[in-house]
Amino acid sequence: MNFKNKGENLHIKNIIWDFDGTIMDTYPAIATTTFNVAKQNKINIEYKEIMRMVKITLRHALEYISEQCGKSYEELFAEYLAEYVNYDVAKLTLFPHVEEVLHLIIKQGGKNYIITHRGKKSLQEHLAQHNIANLFTYCIGGDANFPRKPDPAVFIYLKEKFSLNPQETIVLGDRILDVEAGYGAGFKGILYQNDADFEGKMGEIDDYAELVRIISN
Repeated sequence: MNFKNKGENLHIKNIIWDFDGTIMDTYPAIATTTFNVAKQNKINIEYKEIMRMVKITLRHALEYISEQCGKSYEELFAEYLAEYVNYDVAKLTLFPHVEEVLHLIIKQGGKNYIITHRGKKSLQEHLAQHNIANLFTYCIGGDANFPRKPDPAVFIYLKEKFSLNPQETIVLGDRILDVEAGYGAGFKGILYQNDADFEGKMGEIDDYAELVRIISN
């Protein structure tokens, strides 16, 4: 648990969450599905390398496969979606203490939001699977036609739509591009299980129990 406050007087009332790798540990499903797509296209690559690439972005991994096999990204993404349904998503779990943070934010009068590259339908299915969909005020998926992170456009849209105060709202994600996009809209960010440095990062945490304590204080 390595939260490193840089001195800002920030009251955490609202959280704009990423989803994959932040709320739910979906990387095993994403990496396995992408690895299977690579094998189907006769690409010789190790699973751990696929995992490394999808943790950057799924697009990054599929574009690498595209370069190797000659198919377009769009073709490979369609193959990915068709393969993903074969993964037993019941095995996927929320990160420990995520629900506690979500409930605490609401209890203290705040709101939870999601901005993710995952499609809205898939996102809602995963949230419903764990009975947490009602804990989010608004969710924006990757199919909402906004520029992809780290472009801040979707964060600016959310900020204006709900009149979010940057002094009371943080962006929470597991990748630099999550907090970078939020920072472009005026929000500070917290990285989850990632100690990379970035100007717009107010700290990092390895366990959401630490965030519970921070919000409660």
